[in-house]
Amino acid sequence: MFFSAVENNGNTGDGEDTTYSQSRDALEEKLAEAIDGMTEKSANVRSNSMASLISLLSSQFIPEVVMSRRETLRDHLEKIFKRGLRSEQAQAASLFSLTILQLGAIDGDLIYEDFVALKPILQNIVADHTAPVATRVKVAKITSPFFSYIKSIQ
Repeated sequence: MFFSAVENNGNTGDGEDTTYSQSRDALEEKLAEAIDGMTEKSANVRSNSMASLISLLSSQFIPEVVMSRRETLRDHLEKIFKRGLRSEQAQAASLFSLTILQLGAIDGDLIYEDFVALKPILQNIVADHTAPVATRVKVAKITSPFFSYIKSIQ
């Protein structure tokens, strides 16, 4: 349903325009709430918000919606990479990779811009010997394709 509606610019021809619009609005609202939840003081709320975003971006291809929240999302991810709990950093790496993949569908330069902005922070996490090995490995696994991509275009 989602992809067929997108292919037809939301017009399925059988009166489902309103349904598509409502589901799209609900999707955008859910995304906005989850992004806002990433700034909460409670680590549990932040973690649940990121899990919701990971689930949403894993199941829905919505690059234009992600693009509309790009700066906010990148800022929140940066804060979590810098000051978040180690488990949150690993989760943020998963979310970052999904965000980059969605944005790359709009413009490949966005991958470069966002990755270069966070690259020093990600490198610090991977090189931090006080961080749990599981966190370091997860961040390295998730971000290594992007390191390779950036290196290939420089």
